Amino acid sequence: MENTTLIERAIESAKCRIYRVRANVGESLAHQVKVDNQVEIQQVTIEALEKQIAKKPCVGNDKQGDITCPHCKGILGFVDCWQLHSYNKHCPTCGQKLDWK
Repeated sequence: MENTTLIERAIESAKCRIYRVRANVGESLAHQVKVDNQVEIQQVTIEALEKQIAKKPCVGNDKQGDITCPHCKGILGFVDCWQLHSYNKHCPTCGQKLDWK
């Protein structure tokens, strides 16, 4: 099985957990806090997993011709020195996996 497919299935599983946890909300404040914590954990899991799916950098979408991260918009390099930065497999700012193909 392709790694991306496994990651996508894990993301779907985490989303289902959020739905199930929210569907079983009790009335007590303590239970609500527990539910909120579980939802937050699943959301962090989803965000981390989504960063493992390679995305193409945004090239020259701004006035300066910067190459930016598709997730955090952090600058990865500049169009005139594309080859110098194409070896980075992940964004140094947020960790998003990059697809330079």
